[in-house]
Amino acid sequence: MNGGPITVEEKFKIIHPIHRQANNLVAFIHALKLAAASKGSLEIVDVRDGDGEGETISVRGMLEHWNMLLPGSNRSDVARAGLSVTKVRTHGNPKKVVARRMQRHVHDILVIGTEQKAGPGVLFGEDLSLYLSRFFRQTTLFVPLEAKPFVNIDSGAVMLDTILLPVAVSPACEASFALLRRLLSFFPQLSPRVVGVHAGAVFPYVEPALFEGLDWQEKLLPSGPVVASIAAAAAAETADLIIMSTNGRDTL
Repeated sequence: MNGGPITVEEKFKIIHPIHRQANNLVAFIHALKLAAASKGSLEIVDVRDGDGEGETISVRGMLEHWNMLLPGSNRSDVARAGLSVTKVRTHGNPKKVVARRMQRHVHDILVIGTEQKAGPGVLFGEDLSLYLSRFFRQTTLFVPLEAKPFVNIDSGAVMLDTILLPVAVSPACEASFALLRRLLSFFPQLSPRVVGVHAGAVFPYVEPALFEGLDWQEKLLPSGPVVASIAAAAAAETADLIIMSTNGRDTL
């Protein structure tokens, strides 16, 4: 895989579960913005509890709020804007319901809110999000409850000044760079600082083509638990996003 930019024709296909005990609204605006910016697709899976109550989230309402649609828009206006939206509202076990949708359809990114609080030693979130991302080996955007959003809820503006990209010998970092470039291809106005971090004595070799054209920096982390070190580095660098490859279910 080379480090060149990925074309904007590669639209994001996003699935976004809405479930109890999660910061659904903040996760939703990230899912919607990524899908809308790439003129891709957004599948919203709204899993209700037994009493039928749930959070009401409006795609058209948010796009109108962001001035991407005129007030009083309809479904056809969303489609004409280049965004495909599917809404599934159901009851049941969130794991089973969302897993069924993920088995039936191919998605690029799972965007899910978690309640896990940020802090040293804590990187990612709750049971449902971990189950879905690990079991299906799905690229996942975790949006923790107290995390700093990189999409402004009032304007829809994207704020990515600093991106943290952990680097290790294994897994390789090519997939992280590919996703980074794909993300930035939809927001050409952004030129974030990309900080590569590694917990170890020597920074692994990174092919120069991977970071060509990026504001790339390499930093070694202090010795200690890797997860805590990455979380501390994200805080120290005031990172807006962490893009990180993993080996799968048997790793952090």
